[in-house]
Amino acid sequence: MAKKPRNVIFHLYRLQQKLAITNREAHALTVLLFFIVLGTLISIYQSSRPAVSPGFYATTDSLFLAATKEMQQHTASDTVQADTPATAPLTSQFFKPTFPININTATAAELELLPRIGPRMATRIITFRQTHGGFRTKAELKQIKGIGEKTYAGLENKITIE
Repeated sequence: MAKKPRNVIFHLYRLQQKLAITNREAHALTVLLFFIVLGTLISIYQSSRPAVSPGFYATTDSLFLAATKEMQQHTASDTVQADTPATAPLTSQFFKPTFPININTATAAELELLPRIGPRMATRIITFRQTHGGFRTKAELKQIKGIGEKTYAGLENKITIE
């Protein structure tokens, strides 16, 4: 004949007797043991799966870039006051320029993506464009103070007037 399995409570009672602890202390130890086991199970579960899906960051990055670009299109204008030097470096850090850039329609932030064009030079280009009704040829860019042959040679393939 097989022996009947002993009750779990009986084993806990025997353990309590051997450790010589009160019922209250036994209850506290049971609760602590429960939380230790629960914490271990949660830790094992979390380590077995990734915190976020692999495409999560790519999706949020592209959404951020699209929203930022849309915001800049709505807030940027062809006036000098719209683009401050404080915001210009952020634009060049987060956006990869798409060349060629149309110098007749580009904002100051877009112009600053061009090599050797900073906030002051972008302001001069916009001022020239507004004063003369736009550029008819790329070479007219050399009429702006600070843009010589060397600077123009670096810009020629990166700009358009169309």
